[in-house]
Amino acid sequence: MGIAGTNTVRLQVYTNLKTFKSGDEISDGWVAKFHTDGDYIKWFAIENEDSLEGKEIKLFDTYKVDYTGTIKEKEKGKVTYAVLKAYVAIDPLERQYKELTLGIGDEIEDTAYSIKDVDVEFEPKETYIPKKLTEPITVLDTEIMEQGLENVDSNLILVGGPVVNKVTAALAEDLGVPTTYDEWKEKFGTGADSGQIIYKEKCSKIGGYGVLLVAGTDREGTRAAAEALLEYISKL
Repeated sequence: MGIAGTNTVRLQVYTNLKTFKSGDEISDGWVAKFHTDGDYIKWFAIENEDSLEGKEIKLFDTYKVDYTGTIKEKEKGKVTYAVLKAYVAIDPLERQYKELTLGIGDEIEDTAYSIKDVDVEFEPKETYIPKKLTEPITVLDTEIMEQGLENVDSNLILVGGPVVNKVTAALAEDLGVPTTYDEWKEKFGTGADSGQIIYKEKCSKIGGYGVLLVAGTDREGTRAAAEALLEYISKL
């Protein structure tokens, strides 16, 4: 479709939808029976109107019956309302598809339907489109602390543990890491094996932005963690 930088569109189409009440005939000689208990369907059955003696039953070799439902919640003031939409779906065991290319106003072959309009809905609804960088993306920990953590306006990648990085030290509790060298050494050891990559999707201290920590007990640990992160990114 070429909308918002994409060239695809997802369509969900329903055909031959019908509404039935208990006692209605849903197919030649077959009647729908619903038994409700309060606000939901307890069981659903398909009964034959006439005797089936000597007749061939093809229904259950051709169709499958499914009882399902969806719940939508809506808040109004301090009260939350839940609306249940339950339905019985009767689908063929083996679906048959036919691909058609149609435009607005075209009629669907062998049906009474035509294309009146197209409603496009994206999933996810918001898509990030990278832009050309116009300013540096590397800043010192002291610069962030000077402007205040509450003024951070993007996700952060922190390099270095709380001993050498003031931002890491300020977010140590949120990240679940020790705050001193001895505690880090006791928990993670030393050298390359001490390297850690820790991700927190939402950090309240920086306005809900995400934080990725790349650190170790010493230089070797931090270097090993950084190399592991770069190797992971290169394989994406």
